[in-house]
Amino acid sequence: MKQFFTFLAAVLLSGSTYSQQYDFTSKSEINIDANIDISKAIQISNLDDIYNEVGLHYIGYGYWVAVGIKDNGNYNYNYPWNVTGKYQETVAKQGTSIVDEHYSKRKFKQNGKIYVKVKCTFLHRGDWNHFPIMTRSEYLKRIQSNKELLEFGLMSQSKYDEELRHIKYNIEYY
Repeated sequence: MKQFFTFLAAVLLSGSTYSQQYDFTSKSEINIDANIDISKAIQISNLDDIYNEVGLHYIGYGYWVAVGIKDNGNYNYNYPWNVTGKYQETVAKQGTSIVDEHYSKRKFKQNGKIYVKVKCTFLHRGDWNHFPIMTRSEYLKRIQSNKELLEFGLMSQSKYDEELRHIKYNIEYY
């Protein structure tokens, strides 16, 4: 701690701090009277964030997010699955299913056209045991937490055995 304060004092007393000087009265390089389209500037910055979200993303513990963009003219509001379905199909293999689907939609404008961004959060699970399909490390964490719950008497032995059987099955087959 003493070394930190010594270092801090040396920096403050050195006097070699860098500061940038700017002449705020000069208008030679900047046309202050120029019109700036703020809505367009905001639109462009937000579009980068929107397009970076597109695709399929694993959240954890069996949950995924699929994000797709569709032209508003070609978008049917009754079937948001049409936008994210191709991503969901890449996750679902034979013997698995997708449940707990939650959709959100957002309109945005680019180059005079209106688009819709559809985001779907869903759970990927096995059909046989309806247990979430997770990564191996997540299964190990789940086993460890179940073991602790069993030791403290907060989980029954039958429930522990059932979950362990489902986890072993999912690790082996998925």
